[in-house]
Amino acid sequence: MAKRSFGRSVAVTACWIWALYPYFVYIPGGFVWDTCLSALLVATLFLCALKLREKPGSLWSWLGFGLLGGFTVLTNASALTVCSVLAAWAIFPLWRISRTPQMWPTSVLLRDHWRWLSPALLVAAGLIITLLPWQFRNYRAFHALVPLRDNFWLEFWDGNDGDTTSWVDIDSHPTINPDEGALFAKLGEIPYMREKRRKALDFLALHPGLYLVQCVRRFLYVWTGYWNLDPSNLLDEFHGFANVYLTSSLTLAMLLGLWRSLRNSGSLLREASPASREAVLPYLLVLLIYPLIFYITHPTIRHRHVIDPEIVVLAALGLRSLFPASSSSKSPGVPPTATPS
Repeated sequence: MAKRSFGRSVAVTACWIWALYPYFVYIPGGFVWDTCLSALLVATLFLCALKLREKPGSLWSWLGFGLLGGFTVLTNASALTVCSVLAAWAIFPLWRISRTPQMWPTSVLLRDHWRWLSPALLVAAGLIITLLPWQFRNYRAFHALVPLRDNFWLEFWDGNDGDTTSWVDIDSHPTINPDEGALFAKLGEIPYMREKRRKALDFLALHPGLYLVQCVRRFLYVWTGYWNLDPSNLLDEFHGFANVYLTSSLTLAMLLGLWRSLRNSGSLLREASPASREAVLPYLLVLLIYPLIFYITHPTIRHRHVIDPEIVVLAALGLRSLFPASSSSKSPGVPPTATPS
């Protein structure tokens, strides 16, 4: 992924960061959830999007992208936004060609329109094929329409119930709090989630200002690891000063990589001026879109790990720009996007 976007030297640097960064050693052994698998699937989806953007390939490739995206979403529902954005980014050059005025016969123009529409439909078909059985299962189990998962309002309430001492009030979760667990068992899953929705919306109506402040704090927490200086948080290994240092350092290196690429002022990228900004765009889209759901609910370090591969690539780009190689070993950058014939 890094090699295709920015060259071998950035790829090697990214590998070393991934091998030595403490959290990337701890997280695989510290969580039993989908964390590492989701990161792998999103990175694979990202690489496929890079390849399809550069060379659209056969229609089967687009169907495969949709199937992979569906499996990724089944593994981690929050990855749906990433899948959609990457698919749109990969298809965009085909759409742009179809919108360019051409003095061609109508049959040729129709063929060009179909050239972008067929990949879009195949990606959508792959997603539907993969996700539809789970939707049938949900309807059969709950006798209600439940898109993917039904716990959004529970997670929203856990992060926005008025307790600001931590980034999430874990004690209000039914798997932790016996009273909440008993209420969950008494009401049933769907009525329980509806009750959480009611309480969350009531809180929003009464405290809109506090909610906006919390969203800003969650944004800062995702990218710095800092929440507050409360001793109960600092005792947690993920929320001490070491966490703030590690998370902030990686974020700063990532921002440097973004800045160097967008400004195109680093000597590492000087030979790839048309392509460097194009290469960084999918990374920027993922970084902007994926965390949105956690800004409005509640974030954790393991949630960010899903996009850590993309963060590490940009961090490696930033570090390489500080120590550029000699002109003979510079990475050539990314070739301009291939125009399909």
